[in-house]
Amino acid sequence: MRWLWLLYVMLIFGLSSIPGQSLGSGMPHNLDKVAHFVLYAGLSVVFIAVSGIEVAGAGRTLLTAITLAAVVGVCDELYQGLIPYRTRELGDWVADFTGGSCGALLMVTIRRSGLARRGDTR
Repeated sequence: MRWLWLLYVMLIFGLSSIPGQSLGSGMPHNLDKVAHFVLYAGLSVVFIAVSGIEVAGAGRTLLTAITLAAVVGVCDELYQGLIPYRTRELGDWVADFTGGSCGALLMVTIRRSGLARRGDTR
């Protein structure tokens, strides 16, 4: 279960493998940024959900999740440049990083408040 986040990364790259022309041109302007944000927020949520966060290690878990989203986002953008009719875009990576950061902050906040409320010191 701890490696569920890796399956999520595989999903992201699977979606990135779809040639651009197959996605259609009817997508409203910048809707892809929303999709990037949501996918990478999900990556951070899944990563933290399976990480077994500890109150004392929440900062390190947060930093790891944000770094993971940033690195996977860079790799994803580089990969998309190899796919027909897809492009590398800095704006997509910014959406990846922002989504990953927001998802990580949300999860750490939720997990910390839940652990503190229960008095759990894990």
